[in-house]
Amino acid sequence: MKAEWTNRDNLSIETTSQNSKAILVIDMPRNCWGCPCNEVDSDGMSWCNALAKNTIHSNVERQPWCPLKPLPHKLQADWYTDGYKEGFNACLDEITGETE
Repeated sequence: MKAEWTNRDNLSIETTSQNSKAILVIDMPRNCWGCPCNEVDSDGMSWCNALAKNTIHSNVERQPWCPLKPLPHKLQADWYTDGYKEGFNACLDEITGETE
């Protein structure tokens, strides 16, 4: 698969990997009942769209088998400028759409 796209800075990026990755940013639910991936049908069966199967949902906490992963926290910058930290934090800002 070959895909070409242009980002907001008009930089052309070419992808040739067969297993390209994507990120969907949603608010992290506290439990299954608050999750937009959760559906309950008329028979009361719970369906997890993220897993594409019936599951036993929890109304208390997010389950360990949940495929949703929280974004990492930003790294704290100190007086010594660290390019890695700046780049890591800029990447998180780009994913979440935040601007400083």
